Amino acid sequence: MARDRLAKVTMTAFDQTRLRQATKDDAQLIYRWRNDPSIIALSQSQRPVNLAAHHRWLTAALANPDYLVLVIEADGEPAGQLRFERLGREDADVTIYLIGDRLGRGHGSRAMALGEAEARRRWPELRRLWASVLTSNARSLAYFCKLGFERFNGNEATDEGAVVRLRKMLPGSQEEWEYSKQRIARYYDDLVHRYGDDPRSCDYGRATSQQTKFRVISELMPLSGKRLLDVGCGLATFFDYLKERGIDVDYHGVDLSEAMLARIKTRYPLLEVRRLDILQEDPGEYDVVTANGVFYLLGVNGERVMQRLVRRMYELAKEAVAFNSLSAWAAEQQPGEFYADPVAVLNFCRKITSWVVVRHDYLPHDFTVYLYREQR
Repeated sequence: MARDRLAKVTMTAFDQTRLRQATKDDAQLIYRWRNDPSIIALSQSQRPVNLAAHHRWLTAALANPDYLVLVIEADGEPAGQLRFERLGREDADVTIYLIGDRLGRGHGSRAMALGEAEARRRWPELRRLWASVLTSNARSLAYFCKLGFERFNGNEATDEGAVVRLRKMLPGSQEEWEYSKQRIARYYDDLVHRYGDDPRSCDYGRATSQQTKFRVISELMPLSGKRLLDVGCGLATFFDYLKERGIDVDYHGVDLSEAMLARIKTRYPLLEVRRLDILQEDPGEYDVVTANGVFYLLGVNGERVMQRLVRRMYELAKEAVAFNSLSAWAAEQQPGEFYADPVAVLNFCRKITSWVVVRHDYLPHDFTVYLYREQR
């Protein structure tokens, strides 16, 4: 039957990561995975499962219309399991694991993107995903948070220990964008409280990467004398960069993190920075609008939200726009982060203006796009 086949997009969206419907023939494979010591250590029960009980569970799950059991394939080989269990009309629990050396290579985040699309095809009313993770499992907590999940109502006590309940709003739900904004703001608030005036507060491991990105954005055009809006301004480090090089701009910044803005005010009390969402509020008109590193936390919703933000930035700019993104061409990718396809971004931007430049010549995992109002 058609409902027993995955939507075609889930089989072609990524060359290295695919999903297929689990079958009874996968019983031994999934059983072996489930009883792998690394998986047992991360499970809530902390115990292996019995083979007969496992066969009964899988048989029942494959026959249940409220279950979606998928096998993750990476580079053509079985690599893990992704499972959705519908809790009601609009909610589903999600479980995912990868085996062995497949971890840390981006397969999990790509599988989740494909799985979410298939789950919504199966259950069009689906609006929320839920996950339960042991508090001791820091890697999985970070993974789910970068995919857009957020802690919900603290921890639930179980016989095995504390479990964090995580929730994610899916695209199209009424609360989705507000929920995403709050999640991102809290993420950066936590970094600022931890690191203060440091590149790590903007989620940079090294200041040199941040400086390189600033250099490329500043090469958009001569910026001296321009009225500039920095979307996702963080700690206003781009303003520092321009100031140190004698580039005098009328700098304005907007951000979602109150902690970021408070740190800016301690250094530059008169600088024009505000907590503002450009998709819902009018920040005014500017000569140039820039955005540095604002898309990577959008997870599987990244492409859609990125397009909305870029279009809005172009509406606000009288002369030019510059933004950057993690690149899908990167050889190594962090789980849960959004990596945009430079070609897809270029094709989208060409719908806005024919005066487009794409630069992929400064870092192996990043690219920058310039949009102009007229030919330069």
